[in-house]
Amino acid sequence: MRGAVRSGMVIAVMLAAAVAGAGAQAPKAEPVYDVSFTTGPAGEEAVYTGTSTFNVDAKGVVTGTMAIVSPTTVRASLAGQVAKGVWTFEYMYEIPDQGCTGVLKGTAKVPADRKLISGTAMVGGDCAPEPMNATFSFILKRPA
Repeated sequence: MRGAVRSGMVIAVMLAAAVAGAGAQAPKAEPVYDVSFTTGPAGEEAVYTGTSTFNVDAKGVVTGTMAIVSPTTVRASLAGQVAKGVWTFEYMYEIPDQGCTGVLKGTAKVPADRKLISGTAMVGGDCAPEPMNATFSFILKRPA
C-alpha cells in the first residue's frame, strides 16, 4: 500500500509541475536595433552609436531602452507615440560620465516592417546647454 501511495504522490507532483509549466511562457524577445545619432555644433558634429529596443503597442505607445556606448555612454528610456507611420517623441536621457540629463524631442518615420526607423531630433537640457539638432537611425539588428 505504501508503494501505491508513494507512486500516486509522484504522479500528482509530476502532473502539478506539468500544469504549472504549461502556463509559464518564456519572456518574449524584444527587437534590437543598431543606433546612430549625429549631433553637435555645425562643423563639429559627432556620431554617437549603440543599441536600442523599440516596441509599439496596439495603441501606438512606444517603449524601449537606448544605450549609446561611443564616444560616451548615453542612456534613455524611449517614449512617445506612433501614428500614421510617424513616431513623435519627447523623452529624457542621461550621460552618467558627465553627471547630466537632457531631453530628446523629435519625429521619425516608422515603416510597417520597422527595419529602418530614421528621423530628426532636438537635443537639449543640462548636457546640451545650447540646443542642438540631430539626425538618427535605428537599424534592425535582431527581430523579436
